[in-house]
Amino acid sequence: MAQKDTSARARSAAEDTFAIPDPVPIKPGDPNKKKSVLDYDIVYDAVDSIPSSPDNSIIELYNQAIIEYGSMKIEAGYIRIEFEKAEIYASGLPDSTGKMTQKPIFVEAGKTYRADEMRYNFETGKARINKVITQEGEGFLHGEKVKKTGGAAFFVKNAAYTTCSHEHPHFRIRTPKAKVIPGEKVVTQFAFLELFDIPTPLMLPFGFFPTTDKRKSGIIIPTYGSSQYRGYFLKNGGFYWAASDYFDLSATGDVYTKGGFGLQGQSNYKVRYKFNGNFNVRYNLLKYGREEFESVVPGAYDNRSDFSVTWSHRQDAKANPYYNFSANVNIATTQFYQITSINPDQVLQNRLNSSVSFSRRWAGKPYNLNVTLNHSQNNQTKDMTLTLPQVNFSVNRMFPFKSEGGIVGKKKWYEEIGITYTANAKNQIQTRMDKPLFTETVFRDSSRMGLQHSIPISANYKVFKFFVFNPSINFTERWYPNKLEYGFDPELNRVVVTDTLNGFFANRDFNANANLSTKLYGLWRYRGFLKAIRHVMTPTVGLSYRPDFSTPFWGYYQEIQSDTLGNTTLVNPYSRGVYGSAGQGLNGAITFGIQNTLEAKVRSKSDSTGLKKIKLLERFSLNGSYNMAAEEFKLSTIRMAASSSMFDRLITLNYNATLDPYAFDEGLNTRVNEYAIGQGQGLFRLTSQRFTAGTRLDASSFKSKDKKKDKKEEEEQNDPNQAAALGITEGDIDYYRLPGYVDFNVPWSLNLNYNLSYTKNGAADPVVRQSMDISGDMDLTQGWKVGFRTGYDFEAQDFTFTSFNFYRDLHCWTMSCSWVPFGFQQSYMLTIRVKSSILQDLKLERRRGVGDFQR
Repeated sequence: MAQKDTSARARSAAEDTFAIPDPVPIKPGDPNKKKSVLDYDIVYDAVDSIPSSPDNSIIELYNQAIIEYGSMKIEAGYIRIEFEKAEIYASGLPDSTGKMTQKPIFVEAGKTYRADEMRYNFETGKARINKVITQEGEGFLHGEKVKKTGGAAFFVKNAAYTTCSHEHPHFRIRTPKAKVIPGEKVVTQFAFLELFDIPTPLMLPFGFFPTTDKRKSGIIIPTYGSSQYRGYFLKNGGFYWAASDYFDLSATGDVYTKGGFGLQGQSNYKVRYKFNGNFNVRYNLLKYGREEFESVVPGAYDNRSDFSVTWSHRQDAKANPYYNFSANVNIATTQFYQITSINPDQVLQNRLNSSVSFSRRWAGKPYNLNVTLNHSQNNQTKDMTLTLPQVNFSVNRMFPFKSEGGIVGKKKWYEEIGITYTANAKNQIQTRMDKPLFTETVFRDSSRMGLQHSIPISANYKVFKFFVFNPSINFTERWYPNKLEYGFDPELNRVVVTDTLNGFFANRDFNANANLSTKLYGLWRYRGFLKAIRHVMTPTVGLSYRPDFSTPFWGYYQEIQSDTLGNTTLVNPYSRGVYGSAGQGLNGAITFGIQNTLEAKVRSKSDSTGLKKIKLLERFSLNGSYNMAAEEFKLSTIRMAASSSMFDRLITLNYNATLDPYAFDEGLNTRVNEYAIGQGQGLFRLTSQRFTAGTRLDASSFKSKDKKKDKKEEEEQNDPNQAAALGITEGDIDYYRLPGYVDFNVPWSLNLNYNLSYTKNGAADPVVRQSMDISGDMDLTQGWKVGFRTGYDFEAQDFTFTSFNFYRDLHCWTMSCSWVPFGFQQSYMLTIRVKSSILQDLKLERRRGVGDFQR
């Protein structure tokens, strides 16, 4: 043991005849002990006096006394060692008010016991302890009297088991007798639940509480309840298999008295510093609809089959710096989450996506390889896309003409030329969720595969001091295993696909671009609060060229008769190609764009410089092009975008619009090759626009820096660690706080989002959609939390999906309530349960599931 400074004790040895200068070890060879008793040195110490009997058979230790014997250690205010009996007695010491302090702490084989008093026989290892508290696994064992045998087990009289960490627990399971095998289990006689010292009628014929640190296989007790349309049920009952330290497996099921069942398998796995993940598969065959309608509408009350498969896998960053494998799989039937879940994120998700990816890079090489399997499904349209697989190989940008050895001086123009290479291979299957998937027809008719090579060549030059010039050439080549053959069907009077030709087919295209940009600055200075305004304008102009790859010279398009009059049209044999094909029509366009930002400087006392920069307009841009080679509609639509924020980004604003410069003829119901201004339709026709405004407010949104500093100081003053020094734990403060006190600085957040969209297609009436989404949460106290999510659709004049969540932290208990007040997902679930996983079945749960509220 670490010994204390004994200089003061040595100086007072003459004054205190019982004081000794150092901790005294008694060795097996000492004449003061029996040969058969001591197998280890006894080391003891105390802050105050250490008197002993004349024959040294009894030694007493006062104030912060400590004694060690082998793996046994006792700390207490008072310890008495009786060598003749081979016993140690320990108790606390009264302070000036008579309160007992320095109560015994007994440690043996890594286990700690706190008690009022105790006796320990260091020859047999037996002990008797009064009013003990010890931790066993996740729980705590309280006992009035404890008898410890020479082995590992000990017996407790008037015992109480709890997972509450308070010295006086909020709940406990009481029993007259208990047997404890440390690190393994606690077994009791008949036991009953006690809440706040009030016995309840909840009794058990016996209790068994595993306390091992290792996972154990066992039966999962199901929960029970009732559903209006599915009857009484048992849910989530099954078996848990702790297969090894690396993975586990649970198999659970649900059963309903009116028919229907559910099955679930879940596994978690982890290899330290390698990877971790989990896998979950669920299948439900549940009653759906209303029973009373079955006689009127057959099938209105019938079984519905649904399933879901999820898999998540993550590789540890330390496992391998050059290889990585990850997976995020989420596959389910179209209405699985809408029927089985009240989680807003799951209920509202319209699209499910999955990805399994493997990546590889080479040390000191510019190569990268990525192989992925992708899945995407739309639960509304029931369209599904599978990519099995997609392979991407890329070479980082290289400068092949760069001088070796890093020659000092101005670079040659050709040294700025950079080349990148990318190869993509893909096999894509597009089908529907209501059709069989793994059939020959799907793989033959719905599968699209191909390989695409891309070689972009670009450079970056600064010209005329203030301009940036970016020329580029892009070459793309596509390889396909088949192409379509077209013909004219006189009976249908249209072009149809007559055959699919298999073989090796390639088509190529290229384009050239050149862009020139600069920055223009405007600065206005002022006196007073507003110091300056700066406008930054970035104009860009460019040229782009792409040949017409539909001409016979390239041989990519097929000219086919299109009607009985003998007219012809061009068709694309690669129209079903997964990477498309070379473009049709000559493109020689002038591209143009302009981007603007607006900033202001204002006087500020909070900033150290005395000035603060504010962004008045974060972005305002216009972009378009003019195709000189096009026969009509040379000018493209104009795309406009703007964004800004207010009050130090407290409110964000975004706006996007599309402007059409050409007129629309309502008589012909088509767009005509005449400018809108010439037809009296204005400079541009607004075809679409979208405006969004959002804000997130929380407790710190309206605080100045000084107030935030004052709040931090207040939190430091109310630090629970300071309260703990007075013998009060943080849980005591939370749990026993007087209800008359309300803290207005408790955390809260509120999210508001407004969406407005406008679409005008031809002569049809414009479609205007407006919606408002609101969500937030609030900590009413340190233990109460409330959250909600709702919205309003102004077009439908109805609320969108709405849910409320309530959470109460009761120190060792939690109470949660989820409530969906209306809609198909109308439901609620109230749960009060013990926090600890070892007593996870000690709970009260009341729920009404999805569909139970249907009318």
